[in-house]
Amino acid sequence: MRNSHNLPEMQQLTDPDFDLFLRDPHAVLLKYQNLVEVIVVNCIQSGMFPLEQKRDIIQSVNLHLLEKTDAIKEQYGGTSLFRTYLSAIIRNTCLILCAQVGRRPIPVRALTEYDGDPAEPVDRYSIQLARRLFRAILPQFGRHLPKLIICMKLRLRKGLTEEDIRAWWPRCSPRDLGRLLEKFGNEYQNVNEKQVYAFVSPFFIAAEGKVTGEAAIRKWTVLQLEHIADVLNSAIPGSDFDIQSVELLFEDYFFPFLLRE
Repeated sequence: MRNSHNLPEMQQLTDPDFDLFLRDPHAVLLKYQNLVEVIVVNCIQSGMFPLEQKRDIIQSVNLHLLEKTDAIKEQYGGTSLFRTYLSAIIRNTCLILCAQVGRRPIPVRALTEYDGDPAEPVDRYSIQLARRLFRAILPQFGRHLPKLIICMKLRLRKGLTEEDIRAWWPRCSPRDLGRLLEKFGNEYQNVNEKQVYAFVSPFFIAAEGKVTGEAAIRKWTVLQLEHIADVLNSAIPGSDFDIQSVELLFEDYFFPFLLRE
């Protein structure tokens, strides 16, 4: 049954695609083949799979969806469109396939404890897999990615660029742009977290058009880190990603250093 007992009756979505899925899952999958292909192609363009595996990946995704039919019927809560719910399952399935096809579990210790010492044994394959999956996950944030980049650079005390700010806040005035770059465009390692968020909070309010306090910005950032860790852990059997290891992947994303020759 649809898990909607926590919703008022009037808020339960009546999605015809889900009603059809209850009767004939194959019909819905056939209808959504274009969606499956779009997501798989996006993953290929992100570097998760070679182009020649496109047909095989699509078939594997379809098989996985059929195997999860009972779970989908039980877990879909009706709080979003069924297409949106199914899209998330397809994306996560692609991540799992990327990790499982000819892969072995990643010892996250090799990632989180790597300090660049060439004498230290490093599982280079595991680190490369983590980097590749992490960089494939980021585009899934869509329009929220620029905000995530801003928040993570502030969290890690990395310099903001004009491109970062414009992508996050297209209507940023020259005056506000200048103030942000003056404060965060260069080295600011000696500025503590409280000072960072106290300064930037008014800019978030102006950019998003809603009251956003310091605590809300920090909380939003932590939730995104936890989400990425959860996706990585579900995609890579035997892994144990946490906020610290995801932060390290962001460090490498901004200024690559993992697997540096």
